[in-house]
Amino acid sequence: MDEVIQAIKTHLPDVVILENSLLIDQGLCQSVKQKAYGRWIYFLAIKSQKYSSQTHPDLQAYCSEKIHFLAQGVDGYLDIIPPEILSKNQAQAQAQLFLSHLEIGLLWSQKCKTLIQENDYLSTIALCDPLTEIGNRRALDWDLPRQVYNARKHHVPLSIAVVDIDYFKAVNDNYGHLVGDRILQLLITRIKHKLRPLDTIFRYGGEEFVVVFKQANLDQGEVIAQRLRRTVAEQPFLVEPELSLSVTISLGIAELKSDDDPQGRSLLQRADEKLLLAKARGRNQVLR
Repeated sequence: MDEVIQAIKTHLPDVVILENSLLIDQGLCQSVKQKAYGRWIYFLAIKSQKYSSQTHPDLQAYCSEKIHFLAQGVDGYLDIIPPEILSKNQAQAQAQLFLSHLEIGLLWSQKCKTLIQENDYLSTIALCDPLTEIGNRRALDWDLPRQVYNARKHHVPLSIAVVDIDYFKAVNDNYGHLVGDRILQLLITRIKHKLRPLDTIFRYGGEEFVVVFKQANLDQGEVIAQRLRRTVAEQPFLVEPELSLSVTISLGIAELKSDDDPQGRSLLQRADEKLLLAKARGRNQVLR
């Protein structure tokens, strides 16, 4: 079965025709459909029958087998009578029926592809902050538990930083929200260039962000956080041709502990508490 799965994965067919009931019984269809590459594949099971067009199958056995195949993930089922025992017209009719099954399978596969693409697009929109084009809070709520799980499974460290723009309300009050929005966009662009490929940043709300440092302990997380703080503070942001604003950020960081909950809420809370302390102590700093 592994060879068949590999062939399907390599060629990515729209329709797979199965004559081997053993593969179906082994769970081939279900295994493939659980994978991203196999969600749209239409499985057509065909079985060669020895009865002729004038005889009839054991209806109970026929129905039981069909129900079994459908339960195993088969999408279509077709009995094939050997052409040599059929008349020319019967053989042509059977061939036409087979082609109709293929056509149905292809149409079904194409519709599934379209729906999957539309669903993936909508999911991306739902998880993306439209202004900064990074993950939103919903995306963080989905991703952080996965990172906590992976860190514990592979015995690697995990750290996060909660980031807040200092005195951002004053920017909005003095220059308007359009300027504030532009500051957010420029800041994220600058920060992303200083993150490692492993790191992920999310907009947590307003002017607050969360950065997940994968495979980084507290010391390593602090190094990255300080790099982010410096890249924001060292150079003013050119918002408009004649408007340049200096901006700083405060960051609180924390490392995953053994007693943290699986969702990462306690980890996030510790980092947020350190952020509040950094702001209370004067801002433009990293606290751990």
